[in-house]
Amino acid sequence: MKAYAAETPEDDRAKTFIYIFDTTTAPGQTVTVDFALHLRHLPPYFLNGLDGLYPDNLTGETLLKQMVVSTAAVAKVTSKRMPQV
Repeated sequence: MKAYAAETPEDDRAKTFIYIFDTTTAPGQTVTVDFALHLRHLPPYFLNGLDGLYPDNLTGETLLKQMVVSTAAVAKVTSKRMPQV
């Protein structure tokens, strides 16, 4: 197995997403955001796309109901203080 540093172009494991939260209703208050990253090994569209190919009337929807979704990370971010607007 070959390992790459997260910043190399060959490594697509590291992703950055920017989320913008409207905090205009909380001027001067501390804001805390809790989040969790959930992973599944197959996307739903893949399982549903194979409908008609499963044995014994099995469907993608049936498999999705049994799919295990793992929690990969949980974190909390708290602002120091939101500026007054």
